Amino acid sequence: MPFGRTCILCRHDNAVGELFIVANYKDKLVERIIRYYKYRFIGDLSAPLFLLVRKYFKTVIARKNFNPFLDNPVIMPAPLHWRRLNWRGFNQSALLAKALADYFQLEYADPLIRLRTSSPQADIKERDSRLQNVVGLFACRDKKAIDGRSILLVDDVCTTGATLNECAKTLKAAGAVKVAALVVARG
Repeated sequence: MPFGRTCILCRHDNAVGELFIVANYKDKLVERIIRYYKYRFIGDLSAPLFLLVRKYFKTVIARKNFNPFLDNPVIMPAPLHWRRLNWRGFNQSALLAKALADYFQLEYADPLIRLRTSSPQADIKERDSRLQNVVGLFACRDKKAIDGRSILLVDDVCTTGATLNECAKTLKAAGAVKVAALVVARG
């Protein structure tokens, strides 16, 4: 829907109020950069991906007369399990979230944790299996950081939205008033 809003028919199943999508994952260059970023462990690729994010928000604010930062959201990344973080060496979503928070001078927090390992969503093809794979997967370790606040959750790719939705449910249960999400690409 306009300005990333979730359509009225989908709202009852979705804890994410708005989803901002910067690019299409079917764009071969975007797909290649994200794959190298995540699976060849090239953390420096966060810079060109952030340039896309920055350009997207500047365009939305200037041309559409809409500012997603008016309610001063806390910027936070989708979490990785500590084993995946050790394997990759960085959380790709955290690098983007920190850059976004710094650039727009917003608060950054990282209170979400992944409670257990699970199959990577990219390896699961069926929608229902993706949804089941993330149920109960996240917890909030610092409720004070989000209580009564709006949140902008940052991730690299969204296909079914299962991860973002489960994170948003966890954040709302911990006291967040509103959860919007930003993804670099929609798959």
